[in-house]
Amino acid sequence: MVKMKQITITAQNANQRADKFIRKWLKEAPLSFIYRVFRKKDVKVNGKRITIQYILQPGDIMEVYVTDKQLLDFTVHRRYQKKPLNLPILYEDDHCMLIHKPKGLLVQGEDDTRQHTLTEMVIEHLYFHDLFNPDAPGFTPAPGHRLDRNTSGLVLYGKTIEGLQSLHRLFKEREDLNKQYLALVVGKLTGKGKIDLPLIKDETNKMVYVAHPPIKGLSAITEYEVIAHYGDFTLVKIQLITGRTHQIRVHMQAINHPVAGDRKYGDFHANRWLKDQFRYEHQFLHASELSFSKLEGALSGLSGKTFTLKLDAQEEELLIKLKA
Repeated sequence: MVKMKQITITAQNANQRADKFIRKWLKEAPLSFIYRVFRKKDVKVNGKRITIQYILQPGDIMEVYVTDKQLLDFTVHRRYQKKPLNLPILYEDDHCMLIHKPKGLLVQGEDDTRQHTLTEMVIEHLYFHDLFNPDAPGFTPAPGHRLDRNTSGLVLYGKTIEGLQSLHRLFKEREDLNKQYLALVVGKLTGKGKIDLPLIKDETNKMVYVAHPPIKGLSAITEYEVIAHYGDFTLVKIQLITGRTHQIRVHMQAINHPVAGDRKYGDFHANRWLKDQFRYEHQFLHASELSFSKLEGALSGLSGKTFTLKLDAQEEELLIKLKA
């Protein structure tokens, strides 16, 4: 039976093309189906048929004609609990929220399988506070950037489509954003430095490598400054000029000062020593600071602000032990 599904567009899922909204709502629908409903003029907004390029506005009433079976087959059914977030929230407004992610927690799953992720926790937190309805079609809150599972620190989430789109632009262009990390690296590094080495990703084994001619990689630039020495290790402040996958870890390995505790690109013997001596088995990499220039629109609340997050207790304790 064909039925008309009526959806009220909220501020959370406005400001996106109508076809993208339907693709997020009917996640399992093939693209051919999405294009067909527009071609057959089975999509209306406020009683008028629309084209695929229509940009949804808050308060729009969208009508889509689908069968009961299509609605069942094309919708991803995921059950979320109403649960407050048991992690520090450093900033929040109508469009975004800044969270302290602990190491060991995945930001977002790589597929549609249900995993315990920070994104899932954020969705349940917003659901708990009646700021998001997971049963409503369209937009779902998501991170504007990612941290590796074993990297701790600051993560920004978009609570509305406008907020998320603005975050994606911000982290892509990087002109109005400064991102800093703290890392403990193996060996005695001195002074300041700039690493300008292009990177290439091997999707098969999920590894990133420095690209050597004739292979052309993506431009990647990392700047670092030594803070202090701790025995045969060095604490450094790192600024990302570009934001490539595993950039810090691969670049520090490339100059023979890998991140302490890094199991993929690190120094096996140094990692084993840290484990045997101090029972430390984690990657010592922490997203410690985000600062913003003048921002407008959905991100105006972040304009001119700087957020700093000190090291987690386990890393602070390790530095004290190494110093001793």
